[in-house]
Amino acid sequence: TILKYHPRREKYTLSEVIEDLKTRKCKLCIIDTLYSPIWQPIDYHQLVVNFPNIFFILAHMGGYDILDFLKILEFNKNVYADFSLTQEYFGWCGDKTPLKVVVDVIDYCLNNAKLRKKVLFGSDSPFYSQELALNKYCTYTNVCEVLQLNYIELMNNLGFKV
Repeated sequence: TILKYHPRREKYTLSEVIEDLKTRKCKLCIIDTLYSPIWQPIDYHQLVVNFPNIFFILAHMGGYDILDFLKILEFNKNVYADFSLTQEYFGWCGDKTPLKVVVDVIDYCLNNAKLRKKVLFGSDSPFYSQELALNKYCTYTNVCEVLQLNYIELMNNLGFKV
């Protein structure tokens, strides 16, 4: 089972998500990370460490809280990053004024051999541009190929043969 939770939109509490995950045979959980200050980065960390047999995709990587989500990504084997929305909203790609800390973290992940293996492509299309994001990713050496391999590895880990 693959589940997606959007705590901000659906007003889920941390305890509701934990209880729901306990009752399902979930292999992959995609969770929106833009619910500060209601949910704190520690709440997402609790999910990840309490369910080590579930892979998590941290959609948007926390936006303004990206440094805290970087720690969750780096120190947990079952976590993948998705910078959708954040990459364009905070100026990593596109024409918005860049928020340096966000841009630096995305660049850091893509230039770090360990972390780049945990990045998945996301764009939040149609609200944000797939083309802008993909063009920016492809300016990094071999990143487009790495993104494909990351997806294939995740699918294989979930039991899907790609």
